[in-house]
Amino acid sequence: MNKHIDSEAYYRRCRDSHTLHDYNESLVFCKRALTAKSNHYNAHFQWGLSLIDKEAYDQSARKHKEILLRNPRDSWAYYNFGVTLDRKDKLLEAEAHYRKSLEIDQSTHSASHNLAIILTKQGRYTEAIEQYEKNLKDNSYQSSNYNSYGYLKFILGKYEEAIQSFEVAIEKDSSESVPFCNKSMAFYCLGKTEIAIEIFKESLDCVKNLQKKLEKSYLIYKGELCRFEELSDGEELGEVSREQVGNIIKAIRFILDLIQSELSKMGSSLVEKEEE
Repeated sequence: MNKHIDSEAYYRRCRDSHTLHDYNESLVFCKRALTAKSNHYNAHFQWGLSLIDKEAYDQSARKHKEILLRNPRDSWAYYNFGVTLDRKDKLLEAEAHYRKSLEIDQSTHSASHNLAIILTKQGRYTEAIEQYEKNLKDNSYQSSNYNSYGYLKFILGKYEEAIQSFEVAIEKDSSESVPFCNKSMAFYCLGKTEIAIEIFKESLDCVKNLQKKLEKSYLIYKGELCRFEELSDGEELGEVSREQVGNIIKAIRFILDLIQSELSKMGSSLVEKEEE
C-alpha cells in the first residue's frame, strides 16, 4: 500500500471514530494519516474538529491557526475557530471569525446562527434580533434557530412571542430538552407555574437520551444563571431593565430546580457532584 492510500485509509478511520464520539481515537488516526501524508488537508481539518469536541480549546485554537494558514479561504475552518473562541469566552474574537466565515461563504448557516447567539451573549439584542430574523427567512434553519430566537424574546420579556417560537422549535424537533425548558420558563414568568411544570413533565416523555440531555441543559442554565447574576450586579444592564434581569434569574432558578430534581431521581453523578 502506498503512502497516499495509507493516508486516506487512516483519514476515513479518524472520521468514523469522530462520528462515534471517540475523539481520542479520532486524533490518533488523524496523526497517522498525516504521518503518511503531511499535507492531507482534510486530516488537519478533522484534527481541529476533534479537539473542539474533546473540549481541548487551547489546542484547538493553535490547530485552527495552522489550518487557516494552509487555506485562508475555508469558511468552515473560520466557523470552527469561532466555536473554539466562543467556548473560551472570547466573544469579540469569535464574532469576528463567524463574520469572516460568512464573508467567504454566506451559505455557512451555522456561522449565521452562532453569530446571532454571540450577539445575544454580548447583550446586543437589537443586532441579534436583526440577525435571527434574517436567518429565519431561510427555510433551511431548523429547531435550534427558533429556540434561540425565542430565548432572546424571553430575555426581552416578550413571553408570548417567545412561547410561539419555542413551540415551532418543538414542532420541528421534540427530542431536545432545552426548548421545553425555555417554554416552561416563559410560562413561569407569565405567572402560570402549574402550566410551566406540566410543560417540563411533557418533555420527559418526548426527549431522547433524557438523562444526557437534562445534564447538558443543567450545565447550560447554570452558565446562564451566572451570566445574569453578574449582569444584575453590574451598573450597566444594556437593553433590559433590572426588574427584567431579576425575572430571568428567578425563571432560571425555577427550571434548574426542576431539572435537578429529575436528575436526582436518575442518580445522576452530575447532581451528586453539585451537592457535595
